[in-house]
Amino acid sequence: MTKIPSDVILTFQCDQISIDQWRRVIAACQSYEQLLIEGGTTTVDDFANQFPDLGKEILMPELEKVKTELQEDPDALDRLSQKRHNPTERYVILEEIRSGGMGQVFRAFDRICGRLVAIKRIRSEFAQDLRMRQRFLSEVELTADLEHPGVIPIYDQSIDPDGREIYVMRLIHGEETGTLQQAISKFHDVKENSQRQSKRFWSADKRRDFRRLIESVHVITDTTAHAHSRNIAHRDLKPSNILVGPFGETLIADWGLAKRINKPGSRINCDDTIQPPNTSVDGNDFIRSSHDQGIGTPGFRAPEMLSTSTTVNLFAADIYSLGAILFCVTTGSAPLSLKSESRKLDFSCPASLRPLIAISQKAMSPDARNRYQNAQLMAVDLSNWLAGEPVSAYPESLAERIWKWPSRNRLVASAIAGATLISLIASGLFAWYQTVQMERLGEALQTASILLDENQRGKRSIEESFAQRESLTLHAIVEFQSLLTLNPLLQSDPQFRVVREKVLLESRGFYNSLAKSFDQSAKIDDDSLGRLTDAGLALVLLEHELGNVSEALRVAESALERLRRVEHRSQPLEYHLGRLLAFKGNIATRAGRKQQGLADQEQAVGHLEPLLDSAELSQEDRSKAVSLWSRAASPMALGIAAKGEFKTALDLLHKILQRLNANESESFQDALLKIQSYGNLAMVRYFSKDTQGTYEALEHAQAAVKRCESLMDGGVPFREVIEFEVMRGTLFRFKSDLMLTEGKTWPAIEMLSQSLMQLAGALAKHPVNADIQSAYHSCSSRLQTVFLEQGIVEQAKKVALEELDLARKIQRADESDPKMLEYLMLAYHSMGHLNEKTKQMSEAEQNYGDALAIANRLLGSGLASEGLYSHVIELNLHMVRCEVLTGRIQAAQMHFEAAIESACELKELPEGKHLYHSSIHRQLEAAVLTLQETDFKESKEAWMHKLRTSGLLP
Repeated sequence: MTKIPSDVILTFQCDQISIDQWRRVIAACQSYEQLLIEGGTTTVDDFANQFPDLGKEILMPELEKVKTELQEDPDALDRLSQKRHNPTERYVILEEIRSGGMGQVFRAFDRICGRLVAIKRIRSEFAQDLRMRQRFLSEVELTADLEHPGVIPIYDQSIDPDGREIYVMRLIHGEETGTLQQAISKFHDVKENSQRQSKRFWSADKRRDFRRLIESVHVITDTTAHAHSRNIAHRDLKPSNILVGPFGETLIADWGLAKRINKPGSRINCDDTIQPPNTSVDGNDFIRSSHDQGIGTPGFRAPEMLSTSTTVNLFAADIYSLGAILFCVTTGSAPLSLKSESRKLDFSCPASLRPLIAISQKAMSPDARNRYQNAQLMAVDLSNWLAGEPVSAYPESLAERIWKWPSRNRLVASAIAGATLISLIASGLFAWYQTVQMERLGEALQTASILLDENQRGKRSIEESFAQRESLTLHAIVEFQSLLTLNPLLQSDPQFRVVREKVLLESRGFYNSLAKSFDQSAKIDDDSLGRLTDAGLALVLLEHELGNVSEALRVAESALERLRRVEHRSQPLEYHLGRLLAFKGNIATRAGRKQQGLADQEQAVGHLEPLLDSAELSQEDRSKAVSLWSRAASPMALGIAAKGEFKTALDLLHKILQRLNANESESFQDALLKIQSYGNLAMVRYFSKDTQGTYEALEHAQAAVKRCESLMDGGVPFREVIEFEVMRGTLFRFKSDLMLTEGKTWPAIEMLSQSLMQLAGALAKHPVNADIQSAYHSCSSRLQTVFLEQGIVEQAKKVALEELDLARKIQRADESDPKMLEYLMLAYHSMGHLNEKTKQMSEAEQNYGDALAIANRLLGSGLASEGLYSHVIELNLHMVRCEVLTGRIQAAQMHFEAAIESACELKELPEGKHLYHSSIHRQLEAAVLTLQETDFKESKEAWMHKLRTSGLLP
């Protein structure tokens, strides 16, 4: 035991007992400490007898320490008692929020943490009632044992100056905070449910709100399943006991009637090892006492709770309550009136809601044996309904299955529709489709054929106006580009090469024709500006999706030059300039041309910022302007912070977030922007040495990650999915690095491992994507480094080998794709680093050599880039080091000269001079210094001379 002023702290030898036993020992010691404080005289031996499953050899020594410390320090008891009886020293009561049957809930201020909290206090009339006090304390213990997002966390427990029990918990507050009952009432407001707004004619907003209500029921069901797995039954589930927070949080409150299912006569414990109970309603394992009779709320109470039987399954009763809540959400009223407990369920509803009614009816079956066997099964059915999948409680008719089949099998359905259409208008081009990849490529064939057909119709329709032909062709280009973003395999599938080339040729011809018309026009109006920008962006994105980055940037620049030549400046013109610059900067940055990308983004901010509240733009264009401005300004803030101007950077990021947080994120893209902006805010705060602010920003960023995960579906564009995966990986790596600086090594390793697992899953879905490959490589390399720093060499090797095996599999799947080769080069390069750090020089040389061979092969195929040249230089210098250490000076010199040649070529590239000065310069000098401690010192001066004559050193 350890003694400190003003309190008693329990310490245990965790390596001698399991964590589960440790928790139970702590609970027992705290109970004994409280008993002594209250003047109890129970001996240690008698008290230990209440816990026969713990074993006296473990428990009694710790109980003796508690008793001894309190006896040896006469003032400790008074201090501890006084501290526990004076919570007002820390909490300031502000107002009463609600009053229930057993307690009152207050809003209060926590002086120590500086936050608002909720305090629940036992009512004065029950303060001296031993049974009610025990029930109140049981509520605290049971709630604290439920570590789940759907349960309000407990912060503290104490006694107020009047001697009444209290406990402190998170305060759920905000403008949209309320109970599920209030949300149901608002949704089913009679005034809104006119004939025009009936359930059969819900608007998009109503459908979205209803889906949120069902998502809340799903959370409640999942939370109840967790409680049951902890052997806890709530016994009073109803909409008024469920809180809905301002950010969509759904939490079960008021566990005052909750009951832990134990063996008769056993004491409530904190056992964390209890297996999830067998909730089969056929057994009589969970016997209710006479005190349970009538517990619950009419309308949400299981009928068996009114009987006098003692063989009631309390978990099954909770499932009944969940079904009643679902029925209430769906229909707007409780299934049973306050005056009747036997009303038959009868509700006429549209077909889409019938599965929900079936779920609720199954959960509310009068015979408990016919209900869901456990809450988790009900949660699965709700999850399936939300995903548009069949539910076990509702056997669909043949007609319903046929009707819903297309939405559940969109790709195959599109393939069938596409095949029918193609046979009529493009059978010659796509005849081979009948036997090849019908399921995967059907939708693409359909859209591509429509594209080509619409282009031809656009050309043939001489009588149509020029604007109509423009609209037709532009629509086709945008549709095909969108298809590529949703089906990334089409970007490289050789069977689609003819289609891609024809579409691209048509698109380029259309843009050039439109650009020529724009140049020759005597009057440039807002419509002309919009058409040119739309056509330019469509072609830019199409070129980019097909891997033609340089051509995409060229088209964007040509469109920008035309807009800049317009003499009449207007807000629509500024908007279109900002649009083009924002996309151009994003493409340049992703291609590794960071300086060019940053310059474009800064210009985009300059054009877009004055338009954010412009009355001249439509609401849709203003919304797009905010998104584009946020995307461009967020990385710009990092550049400002890099110059040491932290306040300016923080002001800009707060301005961005104020715009983004004006409304709750309703789209995947909005949530994505929040991840970016909060992540950048965390970085700026970290570099400005604001640790608390860093963690706060990271929490917001992680909330945005969860929001993105909840919105992920097949309609999210492929490039946004990739961006999300990369951002999430970057966020995890940053947070893990922060943990490492604070000495939290193992939590950091766990977070990096989790991120690597997620990126591996993303890479399995999108193996050809270079951004995912790069993110996986960065995470893998960081994890290897951490393992090596901790001396865990074998684990580091395992991570490196996993990446190398993965890269080999990806490359074998398409040996002709240069992206796959480049990733394999990265994996060999990383493996070489690991070998060198672990003094395995021959293995390092082999892996460096394999990586260099791939890099030279890529350069020889005409795929030169700044990044590739950097790798070639670095790999040659690695080989220099290996050759010098093994005494092969001529081979080392050959690699050194190859590195110099590549460095000279790098400096001639657009961003090569920047890359050279930032890192390559130091690497070349370091290679020369490797000669210093060897037998080849005389070569040092000759190598330095070579650097100078090549213009690489002053």
